[in-house]
Amino acid sequence: MVPATNFMEIAERTFVRRNVVSDPLPVAPRRAMPSRVDVLKRPTLLIFEENREMQEHYKRFLSSDYNLLMVETARYGIQMLQSLPVDVILFNVEQDRETEAVGMLRVFRRIAAGAVIPVVALTGFCGVEERAMLGKAGFDAYLARPFTLRKLREVICKCMAKRTVSILNRIDLSLFSITAGL
Repeated sequence: MVPATNFMEIAERTFVRRNVVSDPLPVAPRRAMPSRVDVLKRPTLLIFEENREMQEHYKRFLSSDYNLLMVETARYGIQMLQSLPVDVILFNVEQDRETEAVGMLRVFRRIAAGAVIPVVALTGFCGVEERAMLGKAGFDAYLARPFTLRKLREVICKCMAKRTVSILNRIDLSLFSITAGL
């Protein structure tokens, strides 16, 4: 059997072969349970994903480095966003529900009220028009399926870096206005 090369391929194999015992998927190595301090230091991802199997894959491959908040509906996602600190939002954008995704993005931005929270669109389409629409709508990044785990982590890291720079710029500007008033 050829090893899976990307995240979506692993998800598809699990979906197709979930009852096949003779062809198990590779399992991530078990690690020692992180301490409470380590968990508090890790970035938090809010992931909008309706598919339970995909949720399990995200947990399996990302939970060692990130705190994950999984939600299936916008209502729960909004509650999470209002009550917990979130570093990056991963939003599953389905082709037939693009306008709903854009509307939800506006709600996220309004709720964040000045907080810099990058939103990454996870899509099944990646044409030039769709890319432009997602950028114009305000998504910070997008990832077209199928994508590799490496690419997903890369996009998350880039979003975290942009977030940090944006926060530091805001701090610099506020310090400038404080010192200018002296």
